[in-house]
Amino acid sequence: MFQPAEVVSDAAQRIAGREAVDDDWVHESIRTLVGGRADSAAHVELSNVRVFMPRPEYVLAVKCAAMGLGDDFHEMEDVRYVLRAMNITSAHQALSVVMQYFTERQLAPDLRTSLEGLIGA
Repeated sequence: MFQPAEVVSDAAQRIAGREAVDDDWVHESIRTLVGGRADSAAHVELSNVRVFMPRPEYVLAVKCAAMGLGDDFHEMEDVRYVLRAMNITSAHQALSVVMQYFTERQLAPDLRTSLEGLIGA
């Protein structure tokens, strides 16, 4: 999503230090990129709070978008788990889901190759 990834990662680390926020603030921010399109279902609704659980399609899309963060991305096992849980057996299927939330320009250029490696593993 961010190019060149190293420059963006270095800048994010400097900002984290300056603003006293967690080092993974950019990674966490990826989750908010699709805003109201988060596609979630209510899990618990009480009079004063609602807890939502995102649908697997949304989780897959956000995790795949985060792959573009480069070496800072440490959630391959999460992506593999979601792919299995959704019974996705091809990179084409996975990309069809991801493209419901992100444009090709927003995703890492090697996402298809990464997904093929995960699905074939």
